[in-house]
Amino acid sequence: MKNLVFITCLVLLFSCSNKTQSTEETATEEVAEEAMEEVAEEAAEEEVTISEDYYDLKELDCKVGESFNLKNIYQLTPHEVDQIDQEPSYYGSILNLRYRFDQAVRMCLDQNDWSADQYDRLFNPKIQETGKRGRTDLLPTVEHEMYMVPAWLPSVVSNKLIPNPNSSQYNGVVYQRIYDYYRNEFRKLHLAYLLLTSYSSFEYEMRLYANAAQRGRFLSDGKVQFSDNYDSYYQFWSRYMEPYWSKFESVSINSNMHHYSAFWLRRGLDESAEELNSLQEKIINLYDPEWKNEVNEYFGKPLPKITFDTTDYVDFIDGGQVIIETDSIEQFYEQAENGILIKFDNGNSRFYEQGDYGGFYINSYLPESNALIITQESEYPESFYLSLDNGEQMQIGGAVTDHYISPDGNFIIAKYADFETSGMLIYQLTNDMAKLIFNSGYIKTPGTPRWLTDSKFVLPLEMDGQLVFDLTIF
Repeated sequence: MKNLVFITCLVLLFSCSNKTQSTEETATEEVAEEAMEEVAEEAAEEEVTISEDYYDLKELDCKVGESFNLKNIYQLTPHEVDQIDQEPSYYGSILNLRYRFDQAVRMCLDQNDWSADQYDRLFNPKIQETGKRGRTDLLPTVEHEMYMVPAWLPSVVSNKLIPNPNSSQYNGVVYQRIYDYYRNEFRKLHLAYLLLTSYSSFEYEMRLYANAAQRGRFLSDGKVQFSDNYDSYYQFWSRYMEPYWSKFESVSINSNMHHYSAFWLRRGLDESAEELNSLQEKIINLYDPEWKNEVNEYFGKPLPKITFDTTDYVDFIDGGQVIIETDSIEQFYEQAENGILIKFDNGNSRFYEQGDYGGFYINSYLPESNALIITQESEYPESFYLSLDNGEQMQIGGAVTDHYISPDGNFIIAKYADFETSGMLIYQLTNDMAKLIFNSGYIKTPGTPRWLTDSKFVLPLEMDGQLVFDLTIF
């Protein structure tokens, strides 16, 4: 079992509230009990004797006057030190580290039981929060459904609780080594936020989450539990499981992405998401500057602007033609026994062979760009944009189910669905070339695009409102 070790950067992960319900206190106790039971089972298997202080921390002063003694606050148990020494990285969900940090706070306050105001008393005793935060317009009972991040927390963490990476805590472990141990999961948490805000509308995703919560109920850790329909539960979370459509060289995206995405959506509902993201960026700048460059390169490229909108649009224009009638597209090819021969305007042609497991067929003709959309049938079908001017061919994704053209023929909108995921692609058409400018698995069930201009379109949704895509940056 991976124990719950913590570092400063993970303070931002706990979603504590000074209005925590009794059910949440019970849940925390149950988690601790389950952790001890799991350790006992492992020890029995390995014939290891568990000492009474297996999870205990030493009683050390955590404050000197109004200053924090970070070396003591971030102390580790000997077992945790051994794990960091022996293992290259952590493979659990770093959201669970909240429970480990609860222990440190209780030790600092010299108390045995968890209390709703313990973080206030240790880190911010002089601040009295006023006013309410939270998107109660989306989730009316938001304060009762999940832990809330106090308004003072991000500022206190940013100014007082981030140690120098080259310093060490009580046990002598350097903070940079602790960060490196959790690095992959910490990066995934940051990516979850960037993907949500770059490849969808964060407002739209929050509304999906709030709707799901009202169809069922929140568990104490903020996850949504659907009453009697596991299929609905799985279907909702599957949109965040693994972003197969987005690959990163320095991050292994193989689990926990749905939990990290849900964390940020909850932070949107309690209105702390932007503050916590800024805090996380500060930590990355300090502890992980090389990876920051990869993030900037990936997310610094132009992307469509996506907004959730409830405007009642009425002035739409027709999109470009997509001709699918057999009689109309037969003029572009000659049928042969084992394939098709496609003729180009420059006098050349290309033969597409019929294979053992499927062949090529023409989806449609696009008059505005004088091109064909063709598909290679197979277990993993691929679709291509084929210019009839000169025979230039470009892949436009696997398993494309529908495609639409902008009014002036400058953009292709394509929906796809395969074994792993489904979503939407956008290509820009210039000089007989189709350039991919957008690929998102979050836009899973869009309706037919309705065009406002050649570079701006509306996607109807399954809820009140629509997504508006603005492509004018291209």
